[in-house]
Amino acid sequence: MPSRPTEAGDTYSANIKRPRRAISNTIAGLIVFTFILTALVPLLINLLASAQSNIQLAQSIVQKIRSANAPINITLDYTLSSLTKKVYLVTNKDSKEHSFVIFSVKDSNGDTYFVKPGLCVTSACTAGTAQVYVTPISNAVVDGSKLLLHPNGKAKITVVNGELISAVLSSGAYIKPITPPPPSSGQTQYAAVAGSVKTNYFNLTGINDLAQLANNPNIVIGTSPNSSSTNTSIFWKNMVKSLCYVNEKLYEGGFQPADYLNQTSFDAIFIHNLEPIAGSFVIGGGGAPYTPPFKSAALIGMYTYAPYNGSEPAIVAVRDGAEWFAVFVWPNDDQAIIKINSTELSPKLAALEYEVVENAYGKVARLKKGSTENISIKNREAKIIFDTKGFGAYIYIPTGTYYQGHDRYEGGPFIIYCPLSSIANIEQNNDKLLMQMSDCIALGGPDGIENPEYGTALNINISIKNFQGDDSLGYFGRDNNANINASLEYDKDINTYRDSEDYAKPVRIKMRGVTTFLSTHNDATNSNLEGAKAFGFYYYSGDGTYRNIAHAILDYELRDATLTFFNFVSGATSGIEPFTLIADTDGNGLNEIIFIDEGTDWGYRDSYDDLGTHIYTAFDDDTDSLKVGCLEQTINKVYLKFIGPYGINGSQIAQVSIQIRYKFHDNAADDVNDVDDPKQYLMSFQLISPNGTVYMTSDYIYQQLMNIEDTWPPNTQWVTDSVFLLLPNQPNDYYVAFVVNDPYGWSFDYEHDDMDFTLAVEWLGMWYLHR
Repeated sequence: MPSRPTEAGDTYSANIKRPRRAISNTIAGLIVFTFILTALVPLLINLLASAQSNIQLAQSIVQKIRSANAPINITLDYTLSSLTKKVYLVTNKDSKEHSFVIFSVKDSNGDTYFVKPGLCVTSACTAGTAQVYVTPISNAVVDGSKLLLHPNGKAKITVVNGELISAVLSSGAYIKPITPPPPSSGQTQYAAVAGSVKTNYFNLTGINDLAQLANNPNIVIGTSPNSSSTNTSIFWKNMVKSLCYVNEKLYEGGFQPADYLNQTSFDAIFIHNLEPIAGSFVIGGGGAPYTPPFKSAALIGMYTYAPYNGSEPAIVAVRDGAEWFAVFVWPNDDQAIIKINSTELSPKLAALEYEVVENAYGKVARLKKGSTENISIKNREAKIIFDTKGFGAYIYIPTGTYYQGHDRYEGGPFIIYCPLSSIANIEQNNDKLLMQMSDCIALGGPDGIENPEYGTALNINISIKNFQGDDSLGYFGRDNNANINASLEYDKDINTYRDSEDYAKPVRIKMRGVTTFLSTHNDATNSNLEGAKAFGFYYYSGDGTYRNIAHAILDYELRDATLTFFNFVSGATSGIEPFTLIADTDGNGLNEIIFIDEGTDWGYRDSYDDLGTHIYTAFDDDTDSLKVGCLEQTINKVYLKFIGPYGINGSQIAQVSIQIRYKFHDNAADDVNDVDDPKQYLMSFQLISPNGTVYMTSDYIYQQLMNIEDTWPPNTQWVTDSVFLLLPNQPNDYYVAFVVNDPYGWSFDYEHDDMDFTLAVEWLGMWYLHR
C-alpha cells in the first residue's frame, strides 16, 4: 500500500496567543465593531466603488446604528450548504418594506469585505476569495444597488468560499444571520461530503481508435510522466518487442503495418466460417444500441486460418467500389483466392492474371478460360447471407439434385459468391424478398468440394423470407431456407504457379466498421453467439497440438470498413497499435481501452507461454506440424495522462478518487510460479506533479491481478474498483496518469518469466474531494 508522501514546502503552522484579562463580550463586540466602522469601512468600500459616495454611506451607517433589529430574519440553511458554500434565506416578517444597502462578508482568508446586494443579482460580487450571489425569491426586487423586500418578501444569499457576517438596512438596522443548531451528525456529514465532491467524468464513448484519442487536447499519450503532448510515432514503433517463430525459426522483431493494407478503407468486408489458427482475437462494439447496423471493431492475431465447419469453405470477401476480391479456404489443402476483375485491388492478396500464389494468407488463384460444363439448379433449398449495400451475397447449396441438360445427377455442395455489382434486381413482395443476380463466382461442381471446380453462376433467382432493412438502409440478413434457381457454367482449367512463401508467419489484423450481422462460436463455452452477445475475448484459437480449441467467426460483416494488416518483421519493433483496441467488449455501451499481447497458448514454469505450440499445416494431417507462437515485452511504458480541465489544484483538492471497471487475463497457467518477480506492476494510476515527476502511485502488481483471473476456461467477470490518490496542499495543478506495462519478456536460458496478458479498462469517473 502506498504511504502518504511528503514534498518540499509542505509546512504546517499554528498561531498560539497568550490569554489577556477578560472583558465583557458585549463591550468587546462594540469596540471591534466601532473600529471596523470608523477605521476600516472607508478603506474597504473605496476599493469597491466611488470613494466619496461610500464614505458618506459609511458615515450614515455609523450615525444610524441601532441596538434593536428590524423584523428581518436571515437564517443559514444547512440543507443547501456545503463545506465551501453557505446559503442564507432572508425573510421580511414586517408589515412594511425594507431595503438592504450593504452586506458584510468574510472570505476564506478571514478578511472582511462589503458588497452592495443589488449588484450581486445578475452576476457574482467578488469579496476577496469569496463570491456572493443574491437571488430574489418572492416579493423581492432590485432597486439600483439595493435589495428591496416587500412584506413577506424572500430572497436567498449564497456565499462561496466565505460567510455572511451581517446585513445593513437603509433604516440603519444591523442584522446578523441566525445559525440554527445543526441537524443530526449523519445529515451533517452527508451535506458536507456532497458539497465537497466535484465529479469529472471521462469515458471512451465516441472514441473508437487511438487516432481519435490522440486528437483529444486533454489527453496525452506518451512514454513518461513528463510527456506534454502525444507522440503518435509510438503507435507504430519503439514500444513492444517480440520473439516469434517464422517457418519454425525464432526471430526477434516487431509487427509493422503492411504497405498495401495500412489503415486501408473498404466499402465492405465479409467473413464467414473462419477459424483463426494459432492465435487469439477480440471483438467489441462501438457504442449501444446494438441493433443492426451498429459499429464494431476486431483485433485478430493468428498464423493462418481454416474453415470451422468442414462442409463448406471459409470465405473472406472485400469490396472497394467496383473492385473486389474473395478468399475461399477449403477444408483440405486446396486453398484458393479468386478474383475476376481486371484491375488489381491488393496485389499482395489478390491474384494476378492466371495465377495461384500460396503464402501466409492462403493460396491465390485466377481463372483461366478453358473447357466448360453447364449445370442447372432448380427449386433447391439454400443458405444465403447477404447485404445489398455491403459485400453482396454468399450462397451455400447443400449436396443434392442438379441437371446437365436433361440429365439429372446428385452432387455438390455448391458455393456461390455474388459481389454487389452482380445483384441485378431486388423486390420486396409481402413477407419475401426476391433477388435476381448474375455473373457470380461458382465453386463446387459435380465432384463436390474435395476437388472443387470454379466457374460462373448465371441467372440466379432466390426467394428470401428472413431479412431486415429497406431500400434506403439496404437489405441484409441470413436465411437458411431460401429457395434458389440458378444456371452454373464451370471452367475446367486453372493455371497455377509461384511457390509458397512464409507460410508459417504471424500476422495481426485490426478492422472496424458498421456491422450488419455478427455471429461467433466460443469453444470455451461451446456456444454460438450473435450480435452483442458475441462481443468478448477468444483465446488460443486453433491450437491443434493438445487443446483442439476451435473458436470461430461464423459470420461478420463490416460496412465502411477500415483494415490494418500487420506483418512480423525481423529486427523491427512494434508500436501499441497491433496490441491495442478501443471497443465495448461487455455490451454495456461504454468502450474500454484494451491491451492484449497473449495469443497462441498458455504455459507453465517449465514451458514457454505462447511459444513452441504445434499446429497442423494441412489441418487434417497430424504428421505434418509447425512450431508457432510469439512472446512480447514492452520496451517503454504506455502513459495516458489527463491534462487541461483534468488538472487538480492541490490547495483546493485534498484527494482524487478514480472509478474504473477492468478485466485481466494471462497465459501463465501456474500464475505466480511462472514469473520471477510477481511484484512488478502491469497497471498503475499515478499522480504527476507540475514538473513531470511522479508524486504518488497506486500500482496493480501481478501478484494482485492473478487472483481475479483463470487462464482456462477464461474468466468472464469484470472488477469494479476505486483508486485514491492524495494531493499535497500546494497551489499547483497535478495530473492523473494511467500506465500499462508488460515487464515479462523471455530468456533463452530458461522457460519462465515470459507471461503475456490482456488488460481491458473502462473509465467511469474521477471525483475530486475538496479540502
